[in-house]
Amino acid sequence: MRLAVMTSNTAGYTKRAFTTTIVWGAYYTTNDIAPLLFKTTEVGQHYPSTMISLVVLLSVSVMAMLGLCWYLQSCNKKRDQMGLADEFKANRTAFADLTDKDNPNFRYPW
Repeated sequence: MRLAVMTSNTAGYTKRAFTTTIVWGAYYTTNDIAPLLFKTTEVGQHYPSTMISLVVLLSVSVMAMLGLCWYLQSCNKKRDQMGLADEFKANRTAFADLTDKDNPNFRYPW
């Protein structure tokens, strides 16, 4: 789901390519770090420190996603209040390769 959110909430070719690079880089970095959480001395105890680490990281991830949803909803509300919902202007800027911040007609699908 996080990868789909990343691509649908980013506009502009360069910005999308940079965002994709950052997200995939973080994905592979966490996959490299994850095995280091397991301590061989905790085999008989079913890895309690690993479970604590995973619960904390999952909680942080869920909070970040909820924060992102709140932020994107507030951005959409601000743009809706500006009254820029003109279909003619939206069609003109649809393929202009503007970033999501530069295009006033862009709405975040969060």
